[in-house]
Amino acid sequence: MILGIAYPLMLSFALLAIGIAGVIASRHFIIMMLSIELAFVGSIILLLGFFDMIQGVSLAMLLLASIWAVLVAEVSGIVVFYIYIKKRGMGFDVSAFSRLRD
Repeated sequence: MILGIAYPLMLSFALLAIGIAGVIASRHFIIMMLSIELAFVGSIILLLGFFDMIQGVSLAMLLLASIWAVLVAEVSGIVVFYIYIKKRGMGFDVSAFSRLRD
C-alpha cells in the first residue's frame, strides 16, 4: 500500500517544483499563470493519491475529472484574455507594472 502512494507523491512534488520554478524564473504573465496552474495540479494529484488510498478509485477519479474540468476552464479563460490584450497592443511583462523598479 505504501508503494501505491509513492508514485503520485513523486509526481506531485515534481509538478509542484516545476510550477514554483516557473513562477520564480519568468516575468511573463501567461507563463506565471500556467506555472501556478501546474503547481495546483501537483497538489491535486497528491490529494487524490491520499484520497484513493483511503476511499477507493471511483470517488478519486470523479473528483479528478471535476477538478481538471475547472482547470481547463481557467486556462481557456487565460488564453482568451491573452489574445484580447495582445490585439489591443498591450504587453504582459510583469516588471512593467512595478512601481518599485525606479
